[in-house]
Amino acid sequence: MKRLTIIALGILLSSCHKRTQATVAVPEPLPPPPPEVVHVVVPVAAPVPVPLDVPASLPVAPGADLFEQAELAFAMGDYEAAIQDYENYLLLVPNGDRTDQVLFHVGMAYVLRTKPPANWTRATASLRRLVTEHPDSPLRPEASVATRCSFAA
Repeated sequence: MKRLTIIALGILLSSCHKRTQATVAVPEPLPPPPPEVVHVVVPVAAPVPVPLDVPASLPVAPGADLFEQAELAFAMGDYEAAIQDYENYLLLVPNGDRTDQVLFHVGMAYVLRTKPPANWTRATASLRRLVTEHPDSPLRPEASVATRCSFAA
């Protein structure tokens, strides 16, 4: 009987406690690798030069470099250098398209310089020339007022 009891208990215990089988996790299959990237060098024809009817350099107005140099000197307060460059411009291009601006700035430079001191006579002569030779200049009204003020000084 003892044996029977042990067998019964064994059966009972085995029915209560089911043996679980160990499950092995199987990984999902990996996606296929991406296709290989192949770099292909495609020969390209060299650009073909197209002849253009453009001059090698654009024409520069006579005295343009002198004018720019004078403008820079004037803006920097170097009135002696500005006067020299403006007067060289007037010798090179006496009837240039910027003559009215040059005459006005020469007049102003003669007034604004400190060493040597202002020269009202030359300033007035330059401004009068602007008024008489360039009656349509937008600088004419300022030049006219400046010539009248110079006499009062």
